[in-house]
Amino acid sequence: MDDVQTPGAGTDQIADKGAAEPTQKAEGVSKEDLEALVASKLDENNRKWQSKFDTILGEKKAVEGKALTVEQRMEQLEREREAERLGFTREKAKLSANIDDELEGAIRLYGSSKADEITSGASGIRAYIAKLNAAHEADKAKAIEDALAKVGAQPRPRAGKDQKVMATADFEKLAPKERAEYMASGGTITD
Repeated sequence: MDDVQTPGAGTDQIADKGAAEPTQKAEGVSKEDLEALVASKLDENNRKWQSKFDTILGEKKAVEGKALTVEQRMEQLEREREAERLGFTREKAKLSANIDDELEGAIRLYGSSKADEITSGASGIRAYIAKLNAAHEADKAKAIEDALAKVGAQPRPRAGKDQKVMATADFEKLAPKERAEYMASGGTITD
């Protein structure tokens, strides 16, 4: 029973030992370096566990493959073949319809069986359509502007600082050529 100590017998040693060693803060390690180190360790750990999982999954599939009858294996191959055909058809249709990955992702979310993914997919589709509409309106305005410039139409005068305003009396004092230039440049006449 030599191990039994009287109350308060060992507390001085612990307190003194802690007080004797000053705590030092590691210098030269930035937050970014620490985050990168933690991220690399997490990736390494995830790869290790994923490798183990993949090994066990492969073993499971091998055992299941041996346990299947010929008819079951044929049905499984037919399902895989049909899934591959649908994947090719989907990719071909996507390319021919010029569907980008953003819209495809939104459509897949919308077709999900989870309520939050359906909502997210619908929002993504709506945002994509709004983006297309905005691009269309910008293209339409540019096409109209180009067509007007091609036929020689002058832009409408703008209100505010850019608007040219001249009194009728001053306008009548101008030579005919100056009057024509003034009107062609978008000037207006006031009384």
